[in-house]
Amino acid sequence: LGCSDGFLRIVTFPQDFVFGDGADLDSQDLHVTVVPHWSEQAPSPILSLDVSEELEMVVTSHVNGNVCLYSMKEHEDVYNMASGRREHVGVIGVWNPFTADESYARSVTFTSKESLHGHKHAVVVGGGNGEVWVNDIYPEYEESNTGEVFVDEYVQKFEPNHVGPVISLCSRPEGLIVSVGHDGMLRMTQTWIGLKNPKKATPWPLYGLGGYKKWIGSICVDDEGKRLISDGMDDAVIVHDFSAYEKKEEKQ
Repeated sequence: LGCSDGFLRIVTFPQDFVFGDGADLDSQDLHVTVVPHWSEQAPSPILSLDVSEELEMVVTSHVNGNVCLYSMKEHEDVYNMASGRREHVGVIGVWNPFTADESYARSVTFTSKESLHGHKHAVVVGGGNGEVWVNDIYPEYEESNTGEVFVDEYVQKFEPNHVGPVISLCSRPEGLIVSVGHDGMLRMTQTWIGLKNPKKATPWPLYGLGGYKKWIGSICVDDEGKRLISDGMDDAVIVHDFSAYEKKEEKQ
């Protein structure tokens, strides 16, 4: 849980608990862990988070523009910036691409892509100023003794900007990012993560989908990456089904 007090909380359910209708759970059965803050400064409220089960990590975006990366690995220790020790759970990286205009980090997501150097991962963040940035998770972070996860040489900026805050982000396979903003525009962008020199390959905008007369609320992608589901403040939920195009091509 990302909370307004700026702290990340991990709620652990009993092992025998089954989610579903009629599930009975007493609050005393829950175990809540508050992850320590990484800095002596007061924590900034969390606006968005994403979870990567593959990496066993959580990423959060904050009002002060920070993007914080947490390790949730139970089977090994990592460098925790909050304590300066190697522990199971803790902040392992902090990044802020909005220092120029002090914008807030409104949305965040993980993305991944196969590259010539293996399967690489990155973090994508959308700002209150309409900007979208992507930063590779440093490939050798597991062997780093300093906790260095985000490196400036791996930062890329999406073009063009959204008009207004980037409300929601989601990732499709192969580094494709869908972003939506208060401008009523849904955009898809190809990222090129895991490159030795990413500055030579900036994110490539593919297309945009308009039509919302009011603000878009959120966006998600199905498990196969073929359907985009978006909602807006006009009380409408729209499904963009790209699998229909594949079926049409097969018939032809």
